[in-house]
Amino acid sequence: MADDIFLDKFIFDILPIANTQSGPDESSPQFSGIISDMFGIDKVEIHSAKKIEGSSSSLLGYVINTRKPYIDNQLSEYSAFPEMILQRNNGYSSCAAIPIIASGKVIGVLEMLSRVQGKFTEDLIKKLTLGLTIMGFSLAYKSEAARSVKLASYFDSSFSAQIPQFIIASDGSIIKFNKEALLHFPKVQSGSKFDEAIGANFKEIISSSEKRNPVKVDIAVNNETRNFEVKVSKVSSTAFHIAFTDMTTPNKFEKIMSLINRSPDVCIMFSDKNLYIKEIIGTFGKLPVSMNELMSGKSLLDFSVQDKFLQNLKTALEKGSAETSFGELNLLFADLPTHVHYSITRINDGYAVLVVDSDNEKLVESAKSNLDDFINATSDPVISVDNLGYIKRVNLSAERILGYNRDELNGKDIKSIYKENEILDRDIAYVRNGGKIDGTYVNLIKKDQSLMPAVHSIRSISESGNADYIILLKELETKQMIERQEEYLRALDTRIKRSESVGQLKSQFISDIAHELKTPLTNIMGFTKLLYDGEFGEIPEEQKEYLKTILEESDRLMFIIMQVLDAAKLDARRVKLDLTDISMTELYNNPSIRALEESATNKGLTFDWIVSYDTPIVQADLSRIIQVFTNLIGNAIKFTEKGGIKVNIYKKSRNTVACEVIDTGIGIGEEDKRKIFRKFYQASKKNLTIQNGAGTGLGLAITKEIVSLHHGKIKFESELGKGSKFWFTIPIKQNPNRKARPQE
Repeated sequence: MADDIFLDKFIFDILPIANTQSGPDESSPQFSGIISDMFGIDKVEIHSAKKIEGSSSSLLGYVINTRKPYIDNQLSEYSAFPEMILQRNNGYSSCAAIPIIASGKVIGVLEMLSRVQGKFTEDLIKKLTLGLTIMGFSLAYKSEAARSVKLASYFDSSFSAQIPQFIIASDGSIIKFNKEALLHFPKVQSGSKFDEAIGANFKEIISSSEKRNPVKVDIAVNNETRNFEVKVSKVSSTAFHIAFTDMTTPNKFEKIMSLINRSPDVCIMFSDKNLYIKEIIGTFGKLPVSMNELMSGKSLLDFSVQDKFLQNLKTALEKGSAETSFGELNLLFADLPTHVHYSITRINDGYAVLVVDSDNEKLVESAKSNLDDFINATSDPVISVDNLGYIKRVNLSAERILGYNRDELNGKDIKSIYKENEILDRDIAYVRNGGKIDGTYVNLIKKDQSLMPAVHSIRSISESGNADYIILLKELETKQMIERQEEYLRALDTRIKRSESVGQLKSQFISDIAHELKTPLTNIMGFTKLLYDGEFGEIPEEQKEYLKTILEESDRLMFIIMQVLDAAKLDARRVKLDLTDISMTELYNNPSIRALEESATNKGLTFDWIVSYDTPIVQADLSRIIQVFTNLIGNAIKFTEKGGIKVNIYKKSRNTVACEVIDTGIGIGEEDKRKIFRKFYQASKKNLTIQNGAGTGLGLAITKEIVSLHHGKIKFESELGKGSKFWFTIPIKQNPNRKARPQE
């Protein structure tokens, strides 16, 4: 009866915490406090599964993998897990670790320590079971709520894409929209109806999207009908995500191509790299046969009256020029000589040639000659631009001040040499309407990408029946250095901020992905281990070999995930050191170091751990220092086939200790030395003499970060065929207020 009352009080005390709005980080210590007070346990702590994944605790990982409680009522120096030996040294006599399970998933571990031997009896564990079930569901709910908030933040970031986007309720009410949506549809506001704000039928869009996706819809925007491609995604049973893509411009391009196809004076020819015609759009109305019938499958050279000129053009294009070339040709179509203007542009598998019939050849030649005389006669830089904005001609002065040669400028978009395109567009629009521009201040972009201040004057001329433009430039020699420096500093500041933002997002993304991969992999490993151990029945030996392979490959994948996760944490500076006093002599007895020694011995290598007599106690993070030695010694063993590994540890100066790892392995080539500490970098295969040297390329990068966090340095020296020596230094005492050493 007393036990029932005690258990009722335990459940009564934890229910208010389970029902609060507080998150798991706040609830877990409260649950732990109740268990500690009611059951008289010295230390109680709840660990979440995600935090266990990033920790070095082998006990907590074991409990998650096996999903079974672990109880040790008599801690000793022979305890199964290294951390329990440390707890014994701290005065604890018994421990228990129980998995917290909700909906079939391990979400955490309850760890308890007592200074009393035999504390964790079967009766005590049973009393905790019901309470742990309630706690498990509560913590799972709170974690899922926090995850939902995080997913919402990810959705918000994708919602900033440069297309109109909405979240619409199933009744057609607008729940949320981005800035781009407001720019396209000014009537949009939260709570308004989709049909009224957008001018499109919500139900028809949803219905059509179920049959085909995306849907095309015409919508009036700013008194202009525009065609949108609408994509619909179901967010939940009561809400939809709708994104609009403006297809008006691509549709206009299709209409232009249709007009060309019907024009009697224009055609576009698509040829291969040898100028053999594959397809023709458009025709010349005065010809007695169609252009496709006349030219398809033949070379454009077959129709040229000016063979030498066109051959020179082909030769120039074959040299790899990607610019558009303009010119005039006399072509012979069905025995009819035809003078044409052409532009030819390199495309993926050949060339596109636009050909326009010219009936006023003499007028064109005369105007061209007069214009050339004007451009070449003046000492000021002059650029001739066609009505599409492409440069047709330049004089020697323009070549000189811009740093290009004439062939590089001809056919180039005029906007590519102007920094302020809006000024150029404004002035050309003014000239197109009959005005004249004189003395506008502009900045021109030279070939070396430096800016050159200038003033331009623009006039409209008529050439070949089109409104072209002459731009007269005057260079300004009074450009001030301070303006350039201010612009450079502003751009540099922007790049730095953008790089920092991208780096944070990258680290967060890698960390989240690693967590998401590790949880199911942990379950795979746990269930496979249970199968291998015969927990669900005896397994034939042949099948056990397969299970063993799964376990080995899972361990290897878990190692890779842990390295990626570790690298992401270190890169984001989210790792805090757990500083303790470490004896480098006693460090040799650590299970990880002993395992490395055994690995070297099994490979036929010698292994020496030498600590100088005057080496002092070092203040450092034990698990991280073990990680550094594991990476360096592990690499040495991997790339050494004969000889041995030697670890030398000694006092380097009054304030620092040096640690050397020396091997007689294959060494590192010169081309790899500069990149050896980069993330994901692996030495060139041609420099390896063994086939199993591959890894994640993260070990040395992580090692360098850990040494940096300890305010130390790491360096190496190596020679191919003669081995390598890696050494690092760390301070004897750590200053917690000192910032970590920046990476070199």
